[in-house]
Amino acid sequence: MRKETDLTAIKNILKDFLHMPVEETELSPIVVQHPIFESGFSYINDEMTNIMTPEGFAAVVKQVEKDIDRIDDALGCMNILRQSYYLTFLKFAKESLSLSDFSMLLGKFWTEEENPNGDVNVPVSLSARWFKSADKRSLMYDDEYEIYKNLPATFTVYRGVTPGRNPDGMSWTRDLSKADWFSRRFGEGYVLEGVANKKDVLAFFSRRGEEEIVIKAEKVENKKEISI
Repeated sequence: MRKETDLTAIKNILKDFLHMPVEETELSPIVVQHPIFESGFSYINDEMTNIMTPEGFAAVVKQVEKDIDRIDDALGCMNILRQSYYLTFLKFAKESLSLSDFSMLLGKFWTEEENPNGDVNVPVSLSARWFKSADKRSLMYDDEYEIYKNLPATFTVYRGVTPGRNPDGMSWTRDLSKADWFSRRFGEGYVLEGVANKKDVLAFFSRRGEEEIVIKAEKVENKKEISI
């Protein structure tokens, strides 16, 4: 991996994402499918512009290109991209990032993307490899890293699985109440309980109050469904 991030390459990748065609959804033009635009309408100088028209799209793209050109570090890409495309962007940008920036973005993208365990472009097997190669000090905040270092050799973890979500995801928690909340978030799901070995833990994140233990599901021992 690079010693320093190639910011020009990062900006060019963002522009490639920007120029992707806008795809309609059942809720268009209010909601569209695109790495950067969430709606078919955008504002330029306080005036609403319809990006579903060729003229409107070109005008908005020109404005966003200026925003991209003003980015002065790797973190700036988060202000351009939609959250659901964070990990997909990282897949394309990885080779242009320093290890420190890659690790920092992986931590932020993983915790802020809505469903990283179900990303259709980045399977958890790939995410696991990324976590293994990441610099732990850059991946986690200082307080998270201290907890990560001091985890016990073995401990109980839980995973709340809601209907339609990946039961073999890598997001587990030490907090049973949080797992229970996730199991009911989008319908009546269930909670898995298991035992994690510290040596298998890929990361620890507390920044969203979830006590998240990132670990491959296959590494969690004695998994069973429990009643709350």
